[in-house]
Amino acid sequence: MFRLRRRGDAWPVGRTIAFGLGLVCVLALTATGIGGTGWNC
Repeated sequence: MFRLRRRGDAWPVGRTIAFGLGLVCVLALTATGIGGTGWNC
């Protein structure tokens, strides 16, 4: 994001927030086992 801003390109704040929330959701689902697939090894 900082590299884009230095280059003069605009990056919406909402897009950054949405990306961060999506990343947190994926990490929470994979790290906590909430989204278990039933493949217990």
